[in-house]
Amino acid sequence: MPKPDISEVLAGALLENDQLRARVAELETVLRECHEVLSLCHTKPWYPSNTPEFVPVHELCGRHGYGAVIACASSQWMEALKGKGYDMGGAHTAGPCASTVEVTLGLIDQALAL
Repeated sequence: MPKPDISEVLAGALLENDQLRARVAELETVLRECHEVLSLCHTKPWYPSNTPEFVPVHELCGRHGYGAVIACASSQWMEALKGKGYDMGGAHTAGPCASTVEVTLGLIDQALAL
């Protein structure tokens, strides 16, 4: 069996290394975008309680559950946008719980620190 040409082996390894570096750079960009989007989620109470809608919404959630109210409102918002001919992408969505967002942001921070 003939010996492999070391220059060909090295050239192949360098090409593979360059491809891996490019893929890592792409993944880093995606992680940064994910971090930016997840950072938009509030993970602590923030809505002012002195607004006119605060108490009625609080009472509604007490009767029907917070998740149900959020999911229903999100769905109705999408339907309203669609009914007006707008893109439904502008509606808020019901998403993961606050602790999941915080843990995921921490994982992204750790991955980007490497």
